[in-house]
Amino acid sequence: MSMNIGLHTGANHLAILENWQAMISNNLANASTPGFQKSAFEISLSVPESSGAADPNQLIPQLVGRTQRVFSDGQVRITGNPLDLAIQGGGFFALNGENGERMFTKDGEFHLNGEGMLVNKAGYPVQADGDVLTIDLQEGPITITRDGSVNQKGQDVGRLSIYDFANPEALDQGNGSYFFDRDGLAGVAEVEFPIVNQGQLMGSSVASLTEMVSMIQVSRAYEITQKLIQESDERAGKAIQTFSV
Repeated sequence: MSMNIGLHTGANHLAILENWQAMISNNLANASTPGFQKSAFEISLSVPESSGAADPNQLIPQLVGRTQRVFSDGQVRITGNPLDLAIQGGGFFALNGENGERMFTKDGEFHLNGEGMLVNKAGYPVQADGDVLTIDLQEGPITITRDGSVNQKGQDVGRLSIYDFANPEALDQGNGSYFFDRDGLAGVAEVEFPIVNQGQLMGSSVASLTEMVSMIQVSRAYEITQKLIQESDERAGKAIQTFSV
């Protein structure tokens, strides 16, 4: 029975390590994605309650792995591009996604399209005053003040919608630096006094060196676990041979 327990536990550990490695790989793939929010991996011990289960493996304490996001600001760099924006002190820009779905991001790499809409590099319109911001291209360039107000020829033409969340863990993560509040559980609230820096861009919150160290740790743990499973399997084989004589 204990030999089966060893195999069962080893398989559980391998599955956790695979999930951890996948999370690290995703972090590394987005190390240069502006505004990307890294994920962390949390491992805890789950002790099941006895419920008359016939299978003793169901009563073995198991490690449980859970991926959680770490909401923090990445390093900000000066670009000099007046439509590159970085939020200081927390907050997310709002975009109009496909089918009008609202998206949130810290990636402030924007530009004006041919219709005068402020959009991100994927073409999603940036929200201002809760709606799409449209600029008259014939009226010249725009400036964006520290409170997110968009100014053209001395006149305010809108104020960027900046949001934060009471429960950011409830957000659904999309590709890259996009987030969604599809279930309405994140506690979305507009930031009353945001700080927006023009001509700057926030980078990813991923520290590549840290992720590489974690990748090495996972690889070593995977090798050790595989070896333990192999040894447990060999002991089981020897026991079968002994008792079958």
